[in-house]
Amino acid sequence: MDPLVLSTNRLLRILSHLNKTFPRLQRISAYASPSNLNRKSLSELEELHSAGLKLLFVGLESGDNQVLKFISKGET
Repeated sequence: MDPLVLSTNRLLRILSHLNKTFPRLQRISAYASPSNLNRKSLSELEELHSAGLKLLFVGLESGDNQVLKFISKGET
């Protein structure tokens, strides 16, 4: 699941809850699709980072349109 599909305000509430529930938590990471990552502004991403979201995994398979079509992948 890509949590960046959620609104920034909702993500901030979730991050706050995680940090309160797990006070020794050092880092929060998540998977992100390029399209959802691109929908967030730089200031939103900075807010999320400050709230504890320190690492996003973005999967990249190919930049070749033929390969993307073959594997039915809409984006890289």
